[in-house]
Amino acid sequence: SNMYSGGTLLGSVTPTANASGFTATYSPGTLGTAGSLPNVAGTYFVYAIANPISSDPLCRPYQMIQVVVNNPATVTVPSNVNYCLGDSIPATSFVSTPTGATYTWTNDNTSIGILASGTGDIPSFSAVNNSTSLEIRSNITVTPIISGCNGTPSTYTITVNPDHAIALASAAATNNQLACINIPITDITYTLSGGATGATVTELPAGVTSSVSGTTLTISGTPTQTATTPFSYSIITTGNNCPTASDIGTITVNPDHAIALASAVATETQIVCINTPITDITYTLSGGATGATVTGLPTG
Repeated sequence: SNMYSGGTLLGSVTPTANASGFTATYSPGTLGTAGSLPNVAGTYFVYAIANPISSDPLCRPYQMIQVVVNNPATVTVPSNVNYCLGDSIPATSFVSTPTGATYTWTNDNTSIGILASGTGDIPSFSAVNNSTSLEIRSNITVTPIISGCNGTPSTYTITVNPDHAIALASAAATNNQLACINIPITDITYTLSGGATGATVTELPAGVTSSVSGTTLTISGTPTQTATTPFSYSIITTGNNCPTASDIGTITVNPDHAIALASAVATETQIVCINTPITDITYTLSGGATGATVTGLPTG
């Protein structure tokens, strides 16, 4: 085709004379982005035009160049993932469209156990979380590169959760206490931390319950049951999906004291002669009673 017609003029420069002839320098940015040719794929021609234009095609020198423009690559990254402290996080590989990209990646939180940046796939590592109560999140941004052109970055998040923890907060003896029936126990409290946000408590005596407020687990109430005492209770924490924590304790509920006359009714109010034995008076002790103190008896 006629190199002087049928196309779209993208830019022109005027040559300057020098010792070797004429030199024309293309000004960056005229045709596309700074320092580039047009950023649309196609075939382009660079040629000199005589002035005035020669009618002889042989006096119309030109050079044909072909420009190949790559569309920005995209990258498929994993979905957001959650792990627990100490988990082995497998190596992560990426897939680009079109295929064949290399990758650079950055990490905005190195405290999970990986570097701040790297190239290629991310190697496996052991999840780290040095917090006693908080999850740690790391945003990984991956950029695909094809033919030296940076593609569209994609980001995913790795969250490392802490394990559960529980610790007695009330006095040491409170988790192994003696109580009387129908009298409130001394409150037993525990502090929940790490991934623990709640707890399940089993084997408490009737009348005693557990509750959680914030990070505090409280066992309290008034026992109304003595059967099967002592009560060995168990605690298992609830919360995130990381390993739970547990604890145990004992509440021994003693019954009230009781005493009942076992001998004949008249033995409690008997009349006797001096130096003559009385009729034995007997009582049965029950409940929490294991002994008795008797006062006001006559000598002998």
